[in-house]
Amino acid sequence: MKYLVIILAFGLMAVSCDQKGSKKPLKKPDSSLINEENPAELTFAETTYDFGEIAPGEKVTKEFEFTNTGKSPLKIVDAQSSCGCTIPTVPKKMFEPGESGVIKVVFDSIGKAGNIKKKIRVSANTYPNTTTEIYLIGKVAS
Repeated sequence: MKYLVIILAFGLMAVSCDQKGSKKPLKKPDSSLINEENPAELTFAETTYDFGEIAPGEKVTKEFEFTNTGKSPLKIVDAQSSCGCTIPTVPKKMFEPGESGVIKVVFDSIGKAGNIKKKIRVSANTYPNTTTEIYLIGKVAS
């Protein structure tokens, strides 16, 4: 019985944080939002955040700052992580050229150990590429 509980617990951990990330596709911006001649441009202050080493069970919260460095309003459509243990939250408003904002990302280390690299894909009305990647890296002590 003890082994059954252990096997079940590891199975649940594997399912709760599939390295392939969410099963639903990343939402793409509606083509009417994309201005090819004077595109919006999503520029992050930093694309990788190293949270160092944390204890098992700790949560890491990072606000990735960005600016619309383009010539048209910027709309962030979606953000998805490579794992269910990492949750991004995107602002719902449009960002005028020169305006800044943040994408909040929370990593929950429950059931994790060792080196961590979590990719967050961000979809916006930028051109020619509508997807940008940001990362959380660090280590969960064992």
